[in-house]
Amino acid sequence: MNITRETVTIRSLGDELAGVLFLPEAHTPAPVIVVSHGAGEFKENYFELCSLLAEKGIAALAMDMHGHGASQGGRHHVYMKEWVADIRAAIDFLTGHPRVDGGKIGAFGLSSGGTAILEAAMEDKRIKTLITLDATVRDSLPLVAGLFLKAFVAI
Repeated sequence: MNITRETVTIRSLGDELAGVLFLPEAHTPAPVIVVSHGAGEFKENYFELCSLLAEKGIAALAMDMHGHGASQGGRHHVYMKEWVADIRAAIDFLTGHPRVDGGKIGAFGLSSGGTAILEAAMEDKRIKTLITLDATVRDSLPLVAGLFLKAFVAI
């Protein structure tokens, strides 16, 4: 199957993010996976995965998250709110792409990228499928609920 690679720029929180969209040869819009790398990584580490997905008829967007690779932002820092915004900006971009089915969006994330897609999915119902590997879970409970849980565990 022929695969098209599109170099894309996505705006997130006023910064430019670098990405590559892998598109399968298809006559109808394809389902898509947003690929979110871990801390200290970059999009190119996932090109083989994205190519394999596109060969199977699934579009894949590999992008450098804030502060990583060719994207703007504080170098090599992970600010989860930025990364969640990056995932949501990627989804905004993809829903407007004519070769992507905006109703069939999934996300794959490794480590910090896994955390980013989990938190983005809590806010954005457009994400239909999640695949996380070694997500670094953090406390996202509201303050009162977190304090209650900590007190309960202590008892």
